Amino acid sequence: MRFFWLIAIPSVIFARVEIGLYNQAYAYNGESGTAWEETRTTLTYFENHTEPYLVIEPDERIRVTLGIGFVVPFQQEYPISDVFVRAQTRLTLAPFLWLYLGSLEKNHGFIEPILDPLTEFIPRIRLISLSQVPIDYEHFPKGRFSHGFYEYGAQLRWMDRWTKGELYMNWQLADTTNHRERFDVGLVQEGIGEVPLYMALHYWHNGGHEHEHIIGITENYVGAIGWEFPIVGKRSGVYYLVSYYLPDRDSRPELNQFGQALYTRWELSLGNWRFIPNLFLTSTWIDENQWFISIEGDPFYRVPLYAGLNIRYEKEIAPGTLFQVGFVNGAFLPNTHTPYDWKMIRYDQLIRVELRYTFYSTKE
Repeated sequence: MRFFWLIAIPSVIFARVEIGLYNQAYAYNGESGTAWEETRTTLTYFENHTEPYLVIEPDERIRVTLGIGFVVPFQQEYPISDVFVRAQTRLTLAPFLWLYLGSLEKNHGFIEPILDPLTEFIPRIRLISLSQVPIDYEHFPKGRFSHGFYEYGAQLRWMDRWTKGELYMNWQLADTTNHRERFDVGLVQEGIGEVPLYMALHYWHNGGHEHEHIIGITENYVGAIGWEFPIVGKRSGVYYLVSYYLPDRDSRPELNQFGQALYTRWELSLGNWRFIPNLFLTSTWIDENQWFISIEGDPFYRVPLYAGLNIRYEKEIAPGTLFQVGFVNGAFLPNTHTPYDWKMIRYDQLIRVELRYTFYSTKE
């Protein structure tokens, strides 16, 4: 043990080191007029999230990132609502291949019907309706949440001039007497050579065998294949999706639900503005027994018909500081029998400032 410092001190001195701060302040307000159980209730986040971090690279193939994230809600009840730990080890396996262990990297590349875009920046997503976590007997001492900005597990990413993709497992909850275990697995492949083919698979699991539960295993499988048009904008294309939802896999197979959907989105740029028209149509119109369900997707992409226009403004107002204003607008039909009325709308608003600041760095 006495010789430990003889090894540790030179390792730190000669390693590449970075000390920095990540901070984001945001206000997000999600509104919808009706059909809350089929989509989502109104939802408001008004928070500041800050994370000081340390990066150590003892070798060009190894990078360790350590940080502590604090979430401060702008309200009178809780001065600090959550504390999250970032502990990530990244190994460079090849010039185009990286392995991450511990905290995962974000920006998974899923389209909105598969993964809710809120998970990219909000630390924890509040779940209100049972359609989002479909089991009502489980007890969550800190509230009913899904993962958000912080994810933990293992992740493999690859990228070069010909291809880009990732495979990851995100461990969310352990199996306890209060609730079952929960995790999800994702696979995304964006392009193969010059072919702009988009492919994605997502698996969501709620189960476990360490404790007895009323329902054993709940699963959700979602897949997508699409053809994209990068010349128009990022994630612009036409996609075919399929889902299979098993509420009680082992005991109630008659409840299993299969669904299909067509989705198209187009990201059009005009200076710092982005205009994103999108249309979502499911197979419920053809077969009422089919229902597209992605447990972790944006909840509004579960209804038979959704049409929207998202508007976003982004500008770097200072080095490392991004300012965003966004509007998510849409109209939907909750089922194939109910005629449309003016309450079947969605109107979300976002204002956000993101800061990345480096206090000290030995990198060249």
